Amino acid sequence: MNSYTSPNIVENGTRDLQYNLLFSCLVSLGVNWNNIHHRNSGPAYDELNFQWNSLNGYVEPLAYLVAYHVSDVQKAVTCCGLIKVRIVARSGGHSYIKNGFGDSRSLIVDLAKMNHISVDPKQMTSEIGAGAKVALVSYTLWKNGKFLIPGGICPIVGIAGLTLGGGYGRFTTVFGLTSDSVVEMEMVDARGQLLVINNSTNSDLFWALRGGGGGNFGIVTKFKFKIYKAPRSVVYVRNEFSFENFSQFYRAWQTLMNFGVPRHFSLDFKIFDSHILMEVFGFNFQYQNEIMESVTNFLSSFSFPNATSSSSKVMSYEEFMVADATAFSSVMIQTVSQLENMTKYDAVVEWKKVKSMFVDQILNESQIYALKDLFSEYLPYLDLTAEPNNAAVNSILPSDSAFVHRGTNLFDLQFRASSVPPKQPDFQADRAIRMLFEKSKSVFHHRESYQNYMDQDLTDYLVRYYGSNLDRLVSIKSRYDPGNMFHHPQSIPVNMDLSGK
Repeated sequence: MNSYTSPNIVENGTRDLQYNLLFSCLVSLGVNWNNIHHRNSGPAYDELNFQWNSLNGYVEPLAYLVAYHVSDVQKAVTCCGLIKVRIVARSGGHSYIKNGFGDSRSLIVDLAKMNHISVDPKQMTSEIGAGAKVALVSYTLWKNGKFLIPGGICPIVGIAGLTLGGGYGRFTTVFGLTSDSVVEMEMVDARGQLLVINNSTNSDLFWALRGGGGGNFGIVTKFKFKIYKAPRSVVYVRNEFSFENFSQFYRAWQTLMNFGVPRHFSLDFKIFDSHILMEVFGFNFQYQNEIMESVTNFLSSFSFPNATSSSSKVMSYEEFMVADATAFSSVMIQTVSQLENMTKYDAVVEWKKVKSMFVDQILNESQIYALKDLFSEYLPYLDLTAEPNNAAVNSILPSDSAFVHRGTNLFDLQFRASSVPPKQPDFQADRAIRMLFEKSKSVFHHRESYQNYMDQDLTDYLVRYYGSNLDRLVSIKSRYDPGNMFHHPQSIPVNMDLSGK
């Protein structure tokens, strides 16, 4: 290995000996030393290490490697294996519990520069680098033929983390999860080899990576997606209800979910500040003049209470993209081209904790009243979002990919506790989110949680994330990463003795 001194080499103390060995290994294999940033080395490290969530404190990884090529990732895996440094891949850093920042002895491989996107209109596919953000993906697909993939709602999330855990968004009921549109991947495995992964080559990994979560099997560097034509227009209907009418609202909502969401619809509801907000999107792929009437007639089929306020409008798809991104931006989004350069929406640090559950039951009247009582007690400290988990999501079986939450689940609930500012935990909100999650088991008897909303409080997380697919995931993990190089606090274990079963 090269032994010369560069600005990144740290000479003092045994604490950084591991870094010096790692640095020398990477440089000797041809990695550009300007792309390696050691802890306390200056502004470049600080920018890479920005953490919007103060949950679990401020993590300071050993170093960052900004990867520009697949070979950078392969060399990082090789060196980390030789020197016994933990390696962690990061595409968007959106994990609520900050798994993408590793720990104090980790090398973070930042994939943000590996964000190239190509579009093949004839094959209706797109190759997307693992570091691309959802906003960049949406803009590039629109610019190159007005296409889309069913990506996530938050435009600054990385495509890799979103896809590997499943991936919910506005078009989930139309085209399924983000992972459902994947047709091929490339991944660097624990030996540093680049694997091509599809339905016929490394097909077991193809099954596992579509819903098996990030950071478990290797570092995915590229995806190939099936793409779809964007809608001609979008109808947006916004209805607000008083929380006093929650029982009637919930009765109508669960009836709608049980009936099934039409595939050209997307809808959700939120509860915050004693209000219920229901948003409905109708996507017009053919008949612009009929879509508003279609949405209105469908909603009127269910006995929702009278809205305290209501509005509706028809937007072009470009206007829809701008409006959806604006909620996550610290600057005004006025044109769709601004999505190309969206990164993080602001530099405000908050404390945030999230819990999720899948609902598979129709509640009776007494259960609905019990749920309202729970929400009345704890939602003043939290907010809540509910999203459908049916329609196109159920077009494949729970065993057809690692994403097991299909079939009987009607929708998912996400509870969010936050404090802005200060950065410190809101102890009332923290207690409220824990209590609501536990007490809601007596109403919903929920047994599943969404793996992209990782929850550090769970003790049965593997079963809640992966259910009946867990045994197969462990088996695949043991074959492709027997030394458990790729791990995090809730990663899939190499053997079942570690899973708590």
